[in-house]
This record gives sequence, C-alpha cells and structure tokens, in this order.
Amino acid sequence: MPGRQVRFLLLIPVSILFFMAYNARSQSRSTATTKAVPREGASRAKGGANKLSAGGKAWVETTLRKMTMDEKIGQLLFTTYHGSLTAVDTPAYQQIMHDVTDLHVGGFINITHGSPLGIVKSQAYPTAVLNNQLQAKSKLPLLIGADFERGTAMRLDEGTSFPTAMALAAGGNLKDAHTMGRITTLETRAIEVH
Repeated sequence: MPGRQVRFLLLIPVSILFFMAYNARSQSRSTATTKAVPREGASRAKGGANKLSAGGKAWVETTLRKMTMDEKIGQLLFTTYHGSLTAVDTPAYQQIMHDVTDLHVGGFINITHGSPLGIVKSQAYPTAVLNNQLQAKSKLPLLIGADFERGTAMRLDEGTSFPTAMALAAGGNLKDAHTMGRITTLETRAIEVH
C-alpha cells in the first residue's frame, strides 16, 4: 500500500507540470494570433534585443521536440557548487557531473562554504575552469548564477567588493551604481557566470 501512495504523490507534481506547460503553450499561441497593440508611452526594445531570430526559434522548437520528459523537468533544477580546485575523482566532482549528465539540470549557482575557520569563498580561475567543464558536458547551455549584489567579492577571493545597495543609494550618484554594475559584469563574464 505505501508504494501506491508514493506513486500517487509523485503523480501530482508531474500533473501540475503538464498543466502549466499546456497553459503556457496555449497562451503563447493565442497571443501570437492576436495583434499586439503598443501601450501609449511604451517604447520598443532597441535593436530587437528581446526578439529571437528565426534560426533561434527553429533551434528551440527542434530541441524541445527531441527532449525527454526527464530532460525537460531537469531544466527546472538549479543546484549549487563551490568554485574551488576539484579533482575529478572526488565525490563533489562526481555529484556535479551527475547533476549535469543524469539530472539534466538547467544551471548552477556558485556558493560559499562554511568551515570552522569562517567562510570559504570560491577562486576565480577554478570557477571558470569548472564552469567550462560543466558547459562542455551538458547537452544544453547551462545558466550559471551567483549572488554578487555587493560585487564578486561576495563569493570569490579575487573580486571587487562594493558597499550594500543602501549605502550606494545614500551616496545619491547614479553613476556609482552604473560603475558598480559594469565592474561586476566584467568580472562575472571572466569566470563564465551569467
């Protein structure tokens, strides 16, 4: 009897996922057939940055048709990793590769570790290497993220540290916020974090 209950409980989230996918698909079809009327004062995206090319749309549709249900569900998962030198024969590396190859995760989030000596941050070079290894093993492009709201030094040993958003706002200079965002973006791109 417990086996049936477990199967039934697993059926509920899968059913909800199918329902959400069906609704999203039917909504996208209905909005595609109606002509969108721009609101007054609304501006268009510069250079069509929000529009997908015909080739991009074709790739998405072809890729979705080829994906198994497990792969589609896996794209909803994001797991964490620590960007440190990780030997390929360690359990940590094996778990990360399991997440990519068996669970088909959609991405990873870079984190810090706690230790008896305090917080252990990732390092830039090992993080970049690991991110490239993960991308190479994944069937689909991974989305790699991290909490860098105060700069990359929040999670990396080698990074720029900025004050909190409240301190930045108290300074009253919008250029400071732009500079902070630009520097953080340059540093995150260098380590392959999106």
